[in-house]
Amino acid sequence: VNYRYGSPENMFDGHSYPKGGRVLHMLRFELGDEMFWRAMRHYAEVNQFRNVETANLRIAIEDATGHGMNWFFDQWLYHGGHPEFTVDWAWDGAAKDVRVTVKQTQKVDETTPLFRTAAEIEIALPGETLIKRIQITRPEETFHFQVNERPTRVCFDPADWILKKLTFPKSKEELIDQMTRDSHVVCRVQAVRGLTEQREDPQVSAALLKVARNDSFWAVRLEAVRLVGKLNGDEARAALLAIAKGDAKSSVRREALVGLANFSHDDTRALVRQAIASDPSYFVVAEALRCLMKIDRDNARDALLAALDQPSESEVILSAACDGLVELKDATAARRVAKVLEETLPPQRRAALLGALARLKPGDAEILQRLHAQLDSKRREVRRAAIDSVVALGDASSVAVLQARRGKEVSPRGVRAIDEALEKLRDRQKNGAPLQSEIEALRRRNDELELRLKTLENRSDSK
Repeated sequence: VNYRYGSPENMFDGHSYPKGGRVLHMLRFELGDEMFWRAMRHYAEVNQFRNVETANLRIAIEDATGHGMNWFFDQWLYHGGHPEFTVDWAWDGAAKDVRVTVKQTQKVDETTPLFRTAAEIEIALPGETLIKRIQITRPEETFHFQVNERPTRVCFDPADWILKKLTFPKSKEELIDQMTRDSHVVCRVQAVRGLTEQREDPQVSAALLKVARNDSFWAVRLEAVRLVGKLNGDEARAALLAIAKGDAKSSVRREALVGLANFSHDDTRALVRQAIASDPSYFVVAEALRCLMKIDRDNARDALLAALDQPSESEVILSAACDGLVELKDATAARRVAKVLEETLPPQRRAALLGALARLKPGDAEILQRLHAQLDSKRREVRRAAIDSVVALGDASSVAVLQARRGKEVSPRGVRAIDEALEKLRDRQKNGAPLQSEIEALRRRNDELELRLKTLENRSDSK
């Protein structure tokens, strides 16, 4: 909680909302469902039609539950940071004892405290799974649990109640068991990530292929597909082809296409073209265009040009097509983009096309000027698209234009975007100015030679 801000918009950033939600989630875990919802109802009733701040929530919770919550609000809202846990476990067969050691390893200072929190430990046995609740209050604590046989796995905070960073080293066998058998999604995701360095192991790769195809939750499949995409061989390619074609979740199909960019085969090229033509997800189509550039670059031009006419959310398809055409350095592409710009277009689409045209014809002052004009658009998304295009182009003259725009920009996010763009442009000038000058000179010379060649061809035709 911070009462110092330059603009009210600063209080509604990408940090406030996610952490606010996580703090409420942890509060529910600490209180339990019955008391949590009783407290929420009381808070809404006593504060209806009133302005509130953080203290009002704490007081309402204490009134409704009888529990003092100063400690909770102090560590999670009035201090910064989060706990960083290092956890390990060991089995004592003689004593039938599972020993779990939990360490808090974050740097404790005026900003970040030593945290006090409840936590759950999952102990999976061959015949059952136990959930044990513990209280963490010290830098290092060891907990003992009596069970009849050695666990197949132990998971810390399996339901992911706590905002934290977790380090929990495990064997290959335990990670495979956790990835394939645990009922908690977060545990399965953690297990997939934990197997990254062992993905080439035959036992691991076989399990990853199975999870990538069959896990019930899309986020687990996504993580597994990400690792399968780094494998070699026909089995991995076949799995990626099946997933890119048939997975119900577009983000998983998209990740499969990322992996297929490493497999330049006829069936891969055919599936990628099919995705471009018929996948219902704009983001999958955009990824398929990028994939096509990697596995069939020489034959990608027509698909890229056709994609220029396809509208999509945030112009993701257009951006992918333009990136590919810029990479091909096809002179006819610049003429096609210029022709599309003659049509009546939505502002964001126009800004993206201008950015592409500026990269296709670097050094063209008129195009760059038209792109700079988009920085003054009344639409924030157009200004953002123009800023991104200016950075991608990297022309030194854009620095002064962005500085002038900064003085007019009223949105704090817009100001940040401009500042980041200026920093990138200045870094690029510092690191690549001499080389860029040589490149521009070569491009101008190439344009002159093309013009001379066309003139000679016209003279020859007239004879």
